[in-house]
Amino acid sequence: MRNHTLLVAALVLLSGCGGEIPANSPGETPDSVTPSGMSETSIEPLEVANTHGSTLSAESYSTNHTTRVTFTNGTVYAEITRSGTVVDGDHYLIAVEDRGSQAPTGKGPRVAYYAADETVQKLTVGWNGNRSVSPVRGDLPSPIQRFGFSDDDRIYQLLVSANETRVTPNGAGVETKIGLSGAEPLNFPLVSNRSSANVILRVSSEGVVTELVVSYTATVDGEPVRVRTVVRYDEIGTASVERPDWVG
Repeated sequence: MRNHTLLVAALVLLSGCGGEIPANSPGETPDSVTPSGMSETSIEPLEVANTHGSTLSAESYSTNHTTRVTFTNGTVYAEITRSGTVVDGDHYLIAVEDRGSQAPTGKGPRVAYYAADETVQKLTVGWNGNRSVSPVRGDLPSPIQRFGFSDDDRIYQLLVSANETRVTPNGAGVETKIGLSGAEPLNFPLVSNRSSANVILRVSSEGVVTELVVSYTATVDGEPVRVRTVVRYDEIGTASVERPDWVG
């Protein structure tokens, strides 16, 4: 990552009425809190992303990532869901599932990983519903690294690529909202001709991006589609992992 500073327009209303916020604006309170790496007039993408990643690396959390590709008539072409509960880098339970119109009966394969006691077990559920469980070799990248669950790199790239960035400050204990326009869309291999993306991030006072929504248009075999990715983080510092029943 490279250090980069973006000047932003601080907004009082979600509707986009712009301008600099006066000192006594009704939308601002003396107790307002802005997360690390941002103020009412600027954002530091590297610091925002690093604060998010370092906080999650030190805390337990649960997360859900869903990307859905939808045709203009509402038919879901593809949906990929990654969900997980992470205690630390050696203890977690994560699952990845594909579904959509390109899968038989609309449901695709599912893979889950359970890590504990210095071992990782993998559950595979095939297109036909057959299940198998096998150990993951220790010399391979861990699933949690491969699937990038903390998303700090993705957050940085979205922030640094945007043509316009808007920060909505909030009072103490209320999440700060960041709106991005013209951002580089997330790479999704099933689509082409991607437009620039609109992005919404919600950031806690501790600097965790608790919600990330990325939307853009693209095509599949020449047909227009809308791609929407929603990422959420919760149970920060309180999440726990139980041994699943498929582990012997």
